[in-house]
Amino acid sequence: MGKILRSNVRAHGRRYIATSLAILISMAFVLAALAFGEALNQNITRSITQKYTGVSAVIESDSGINENFVQRIRGVEGVAAVVPQYGGIMNFSLSGNRATTFVTSVNPKPLARPELAAGHLPEAENEVALSPETASLLDAKIGSQIHARVAYSENESVTSLHVVGILSEARFFASVSPVMTAEGLRALDPELHTHQAFVLAPSPLDSEGENALASAINSRVKSEAEVATAAHTVVSEQLSRSGVNSTMSTAMLLVFPAIALVVALIVVSTTFKVIVEQRRRELALLRCIGASGRQVRRLLLAEMLVVGFVSSLLGVGLGATLTSVGLIAGGLAASVGEALAAITPGSVIIVLVIGTLLTALAGLSPSRGATKISPLAALLQDTQATARKSHTRAAILGTLLALGGSAAIWDGTRKMREIPDNPSVEGFLLALAGSMLAFVAAIVLTSVVIPYFTRLVGGMFRSQLGRLAARNAVRNPGRTAATGTAVAIGVALIVTMLAGARSLSDTLTTEVDIHRPFDLTVNSDRGSISESELAKISSLSGVQAAGLIEESPVVLRHASDKWPDYSAETGEVEVNPDGSLPGAGTAVKEDSSASSVEPHTQSETADSSAGENFPDTTAPTTHSGVTIFAHAADNLARFAHSPISTPKAGEVFVSDLFARLQGKDAPVELCGVRECRTFKPVVTSWITNSDTVWLTHDDLHRLGSPHGRSTSVQVKLNDNASAGEMIRQIQNISPRLGAYGAAQEREQYTSAINSALLVVMALLGVSVLVALVGLANTLSLSVAERTRENGLLRALGLTKKQMMRMLAIESVLIALTAAMLGTGIGVLFGWIGLMSLPLNVEVLVVTIPWLEIIGVFLVAILAALLASILPGRRAAQVSPVEALATE
Repeated sequence: MGKILRSNVRAHGRRYIATSLAILISMAFVLAALAFGEALNQNITRSITQKYTGVSAVIESDSGINENFVQRIRGVEGVAAVVPQYGGIMNFSLSGNRATTFVTSVNPKPLARPELAAGHLPEAENEVALSPETASLLDAKIGSQIHARVAYSENESVTSLHVVGILSEARFFASVSPVMTAEGLRALDPELHTHQAFVLAPSPLDSEGENALASAINSRVKSEAEVATAAHTVVSEQLSRSGVNSTMSTAMLLVFPAIALVVALIVVSTTFKVIVEQRRRELALLRCIGASGRQVRRLLLAEMLVVGFVSSLLGVGLGATLTSVGLIAGGLAASVGEALAAITPGSVIIVLVIGTLLTALAGLSPSRGATKISPLAALLQDTQATARKSHTRAAILGTLLALGGSAAIWDGTRKMREIPDNPSVEGFLLALAGSMLAFVAAIVLTSVVIPYFTRLVGGMFRSQLGRLAARNAVRNPGRTAATGTAVAIGVALIVTMLAGARSLSDTLTTEVDIHRPFDLTVNSDRGSISESELAKISSLSGVQAAGLIEESPVVLRHASDKWPDYSAETGEVEVNPDGSLPGAGTAVKEDSSASSVEPHTQSETADSSAGENFPDTTAPTTHSGVTIFAHAADNLARFAHSPISTPKAGEVFVSDLFARLQGKDAPVELCGVRECRTFKPVVTSWITNSDTVWLTHDDLHRLGSPHGRSTSVQVKLNDNASAGEMIRQIQNISPRLGAYGAAQEREQYTSAINSALLVVMALLGVSVLVALVGLANTLSLSVAERTRENGLLRALGLTKKQMMRMLAIESVLIALTAAMLGTGIGVLFGWIGLMSLPLNVEVLVVTIPWLEIIGVFLVAILAALLASILPGRRAAQVSPVEALATE
């Protein structure tokens, strides 16, 4: 048996090339996924353990840790030092460039300290080490002098800082912030406090020592607001949580190798069936000279085990190479040695076992089929009848699976829609399981219909060469079905991701447009924005329109008993000297001493730099009700990203929550300094707060409210403008300005979805590559089977180029048919996937990315042409005489 096995492997080695490639690529993919997961786990573990290096206990405080508290802890026996972990948001500027970033305090040794790319860490109050991103934004380098002030604060003081270091780039899933000394941060912001502090012991403690120290600190504190925990307990808890996340990440990564393995299983099984069919005479001869069916079956399985093991071994080598390149490029490893350390012996064993068993499993059915019949019957076997029976069983199975999957999807989505604000987890899992079942059904049914569909599409060819290629493509329906199904799976998965991602992106951006129609909202920490600042914002390239929003407090009379209490204060409150009313939620008691206040023009406050030069309206007035905020702006639709309406005279725009609290269509009575007026409520989706309403300017002024502060600017951007770049330009106008809004949210959604889609497409590309290997193998086997036929065609006048063209048409026909079916399946499951997501949105937008789908078709056709080159050249190189002499 051993001699025959070695002889067969040598003799039929070329026939196993496609099998080996499919297994090699798949196993390399599996190893890379396992190594990536292991490297991710190692990096997370290292970052957690390094963070608490030298720490004996960790103090967490809900109320904040101040210097008095630190002094109390320092008095505990066994405490050598207490290091608060400070952090705050700062504005940095240099030569007109600005950056708003979170800054943390640098720890003393032996605690964890950030890695440096150049320079040294801060040692004095006026020193800072910048992150690479911040240094790039400021165009700063070591030795630069930058200006710093506390962001989002009324603190006007500016401090000059000396850049003494540039930190190293962040590793994967990590971030790097600029660092200063704790004293430097507190000098910038004297009110800065922290919620966490590290406690150091005079010497390293074991677990029992850390527990004892934490208990001693808690005894001294005797407060529920501050809790000390042993460092090893904190590390263990964080490692436990990260372990779960790492396991989930690895499991998600392995989904894609699993898909590649399914495709490889189809390719290997198809290849081995054809190989067995080609060796039918050889196997029958072995049976005739005395070999039993069991011996022949063992021989075939032994060949598959050898091929599987060798291919998996080569896959380990390719996987190690891919792992090294990927981990270093992704920032998860600093060197080749560190990358290879992520490949554990267990991962290698898993890959070898899976690859070998997968190959043997794929060869199990063909080897059993080859030995179930007598040698004479094997020579005369009707494969067409067997294929027809197989297709009938597959059609029945696929139909049953489709019905079951559809029922699960319908029931799951129904349960998820029962409570819009709280989608059912059970419904989501049921819909997900149904989708997976339905996808399996689609694959099974595709294998049934693809030969017939290929014949139908092939009927469009009118040339003699095209008709001949079309007939050859469906000569072996089983092989065409298996090869086409493998390609269809890859195309279906890619189109599913494309359609699902585009639909999800459009759904989310549509939801943003409905509820947040303004691209950017600009605020100032002064509390008001001047006309000059508005002019500068409007002049920025990328800004299509901008307008000031006026805000003024008013009193809502006859508020519902259900109205939320925004503050705990109630009672009699008078109007402030500047004409403004008390804060939201304050109930006030009516008084008859109302005085008139004439409306004022916007010019009176146009250039108020600090929001303090408002008209003086000293006559007090009070009304009973709840104080809310009224907003007004000219022509809202002009600077809204999505179409919205603008309040008309006598109307007040309110939120759905406001309407539900007051009662549907109930009139809204608002009171200002001068008078009270009744308005017709109009529910608007983009207003979400119950304490906010929108009026026309004239109506707001008729209430007698003076011009409120121009508290914000709504900005509409050009379609090609970057929200991040526009925010940076707005901050460069003044360090007091800040911006946020729907454009930034839309970009974040789009960027996150596109990034995830790019990774998924790259991972699914491996499955498509395996499928194309199967396509090339199918053509090669077809060429080998039709050697005499090809020789006859050459003898009748078919040229080499025509022979190669015929194989190319056959390849493109199978790939095109599979791509068409795969696209239909992908669009269907992209829609099903969107419906199955627990999204609480008003509108589900289904988008078919036609341009990307056309690209998928072009890639499939190009790949099919490439797959036909070698088989076509092999067919064309054989002379007609040699081909006709072949048995």
